Amino acid sequence: MNMARVEVTRLQERVDVAKQAKDTEAAVNLGISTKRLLSALDEAEKALADGEPCPARPGGKLSRSGFSLRQRQRCHPERR
Repeated sequence: MNMARVEVTRLQERVDVAKQAKDTEAAVNLGISTKRLLSALDEAEKALADGEPCPARPGGKLSRSGFSLRQRQRCHPERR
């Protein structure tokens, strides 16, 4: 989780650099990546705070949150 927080900071810095360079496409793409990482980080922190185990296992198609649908169903069967 700490690594993800560091990466969010790095991505935000790169967004600022892209904006200063007036590279709109790069700024938008980096902003989207930052938002997706923050969303996955928030979801992981919430799961840990709730005491819900959420194992990261390979396999399945990734959803927008970064967890596969199969993993999400294992962790949260009520969200099917």
